[in-house]
Amino acid sequence: MTVSFNDQLLERHAGSQVRGLADPDCSCASIAILDADHNGARLLQAHLSDRFPGAEIVATDLEQTGVSLPGDPHDVYVVRLSDCGAKELAFFVAKEGPAGDASVVFWGRHPQAPQVAAARALGIRRVVPAARLLGWLCEALPSLVSEARGRRLLRQAQSSLPAIPDWSDTPATERLCLMQAESMFRETYLRRLLAETGSCRRAAEIAGVPYRTFYDMVKKLDLR
Repeated sequence: MTVSFNDQLLERHAGSQVRGLADPDCSCASIAILDADHNGARLLQAHLSDRFPGAEIVATDLEQTGVSLPGDPHDVYVVRLSDCGAKELAFFVAKEGPAGDASVVFWGRHPQAPQVAAARALGIRRVVPAARLLGWLCEALPSLVSEARGRRLLRQAQSSLPAIPDWSDTPATERLCLMQAESMFRETYLRRLLAETGSCRRAAEIAGVPYRTFYDMVKKLDLR
């Protein structure tokens, strides 16, 4: 870990222009570093705290937190994929559940390491090489925080939507007759085909009707 985040690496990225977490859309961000190597986690915490002074960055390990963290207390989790055990992948599965709004980033030392290979086999794409982790995080953290908060807001908005009122009290006289319903469906269907294809000829092929017939329908509905 100390090799990956040494002074030379910091110098390499010192001149890069990155957007800090103090920006309005990323203020009060909370990032958790999970690593069985306590010293390595503290070192990464120190580097990120220097770069993002407005963020709350904590360093811990999976032995303390377990794999199920209710309520997503953090926006982003930076998790080391070690060479033994499956706690990190179990953590990922737990965070992918219904309440898993936080962004999870894994990192590892070698692509052939058992945990890294297993993660990639499971379809996990957010696995960062150790040598490039610090520079990548400095650029990606604002977007990762926004991603997590966006998921959280979407879930909250969806859960707070009132139920759609039913139609049980709609008088029968106000319902569409079959002819009107068919006419409205036809117009909607034709509009959608034209919007998707931008071509009457292609739309006619998808609709399965002769071009002239399709064109006459479009002309009659004034959809040209």
